[in-house]
Amino acid sequence: MKHRGLTLVELIVVVVIIALLVSLLLPVVWNVRKRSYESVCTSNLRQIYVAFEGYRQDYNQFPPDIAWLATYVKEKAVLKCPADVYSQGAASYDNRGLVETSYFYFLPSVAEYLKVLQDADPVHGIAVCVLHGTRISETLGPADLTFTGKVLRLQIDGSVQSKHAEMLCFNDSGGNFTEMRHRWYLFSDVRPIPEAVLNLDPSLRGARIVPCGY
Repeated sequence: MKHRGLTLVELIVVVVIIALLVSLLLPVVWNVRKRSYESVCTSNLRQIYVAFEGYRQDYNQFPPDIAWLATYVKEKAVLKCPADVYSQGAASYDNRGLVETSYFYFLPSVAEYLKVLQDADPVHGIAVCVLHGTRISETLGPADLTFTGKVLRLQIDGSVQSKHAEMLCFNDSGGNFTEMRHRWYLFSDVRPIPEAVLNLDPSLRGARIVPCGY
């Protein structure tokens, strides 16, 4: 029996069907991978909390930076989120030098900021991963400026929560509109930002906070 090969039209139909299936499946695969990243990241943050508590018990104070927890975790991989494929994490330093990490840490070294944070929000965050939000820039740069929206936040009570960290929009003393990702929005749900915190940043002194409009 003579076998007939595919005609050009049939071949095109097959290619179109394959392309359609790929376009339908890729978002599903990406969402599954993204959820798996979040699971690992949540586990990392819980291990970071154990390290945080270990340091606090040893020294009776907060670690000055997340890098100081490197010797308290089982392996350095705990300090890196699997979604950190752009090498845009939150590099930190301890007394031995650079420690690569994906997690932004709150500011216990700024005594005035810490006091306001503790008074306003007793269960504030201590570490966040911003890499599960929306990437708003293709340029290399700090992850807290490259991503917006969703963050995974480690609270001081040891819980890990998924939060939406909005942008801070304001008119400066000259009336110019500016938006920024303020750390207060990363580590606390308390709104508005206390005046004492705004005054710690020279660019925000005298500024008028306004809606972002989106």
